[in-house]
Amino acid sequence: MKKLFDTVKAWAMAIVFYALIAYTWVAMKFKRTKRRRPISPLELLQEEWINPLGLREYELVCKSGLSAETVSSVMNGAPITQEIANGLSRALGTTPQFWMNIQKAYDGWKIQQHYKAKIADAVRAYNKKENDTK
Repeated sequence: MKKLFDTVKAWAMAIVFYALIAYTWVAMKFKRTKRRRPISPLELLQEEWINPLGLREYELVCKSGLSAETVSSVMNGAPITQEIANGLSRALGTTPQFWMNIQKAYDGWKIQQHYKAKIADAVRAYNKKENDTK
């Protein structure tokens, strides 16, 4: 009886093992490719430094060495340039590359969404034209 139990147990373990392999294969094959919107540099600046530390624009101007107009434009959502990244890194103890990477990821996502919408519109127009000619 014990031998039968061990055989059944071995078969059950094998079935679970192969089911796990199949599940992993399906999960990898049909992996979600949808990317979430990356955080914008302004959102990151506000959520991680300005709001928690109570940092004001004036303090950011003094610590970063950037002009008041530049800091004001960043606070209104202007893109991060290399000069701004250098100033923010001085003021906040980060690296300029950190800010450039955040900006690059955000810009890339916006461009991707723009073209995705254009392509979808073109496909819809083409399909409508094809259906109208039939």
